[in-house]
Amino acid sequence: MINLHQDDEIYAHFGVAALAAQVFEQNVALALSLRIGSDAAQHVLLRPSIGGAPHRPKDFRRLTLGPLVSKLKEAFEVDDEVAEKLAEALACRNSLMHGFFPRHARNLQKREGRALIKQELEGARELLWEATRLIAPLVVGEAERLLKFEDMVPSDGFCTKKDRGA
Repeated sequence: MINLHQDDEIYAHFGVAALAAQVFEQNVALALSLRIGSDAAQHVLLRPSIGGAPHRPKDFRRLTLGPLVSKLKEAFEVDDEVAEKLAEALACRNSLMHGFFPRHARNLQKREGRALIKQELEGARELLWEATRLIAPLVVGEAERLLKFEDMVPSDGFCTKKDRGA
């Protein structure tokens, strides 16, 4: 029989690491949405579709993190150091979200084991935040690019031949 412990701090550490994993994943998706979405937005704004149904960019929120990270590396020029950190963050996130507690069941039973779990979760949190900080400039750069484009488009969102210089 497994004895439950009274150390709720483990779950708080897990929650903070899980939050960092979600922020990392959302930033990867946001960078991609801004990069690909802004290209699609330019297409829609410059060439509205017939019938008023605009082209929608692929919804990156439906992809799992592995394909998102792969697409991010394809869409942006990331150096080897960033690519390596993204791979580490992906592996870390997957380790957290897929079977973390079953793998640590024995360590949960002893104070020393719980201390090791907390240490691992703190390391995971730091790794995931570091990876998020590496992606942040991509998000900001794409947002700035989109905002510059928005400034060029007439306020009604549609360009006429006159607006395009035709």
